[in-house]
Amino acid sequence: MIRSDLERLQDARACAMMAIESAADLTRYCAALFNIAIIGEALGYVAAEVRSLAQEMKWAAIKVVRKHIVHGYWQIRPCVILRLAHSDLPALVRMLDELTKRIETSVAKP
Repeated sequence: MIRSDLERLQDARACAMMAIESAADLTRYCAALFNIAIIGEALGYVAAEVRSLAQEMKWAAIKVVRKHIVHGYWQIRPCVILRLAHSDLPALVRMLDELTKRIETSVAKP
């Protein structure tokens, strides 16, 4: 099943919210890692046309984090993940909300 760009943005936002809420203990830390990896996977397939609407979003960095979690898992530093969950993801959620609204508004126009 192929997901639309809007669905991918919504998936990433939902995972960002879960990661923000789940970075407190070990089990929740693992959940945060998983959700951050999903964010990178979801946003890695968003079309260039949509990415161009949010040039302030660090699209390449998001993909790099996902790749590092999945392929360089032994090098992950918990303090970096915690900082990401508490500092960077709230801003990402706001950007995803704004981008999602822009896309929904443009799709709703006749």
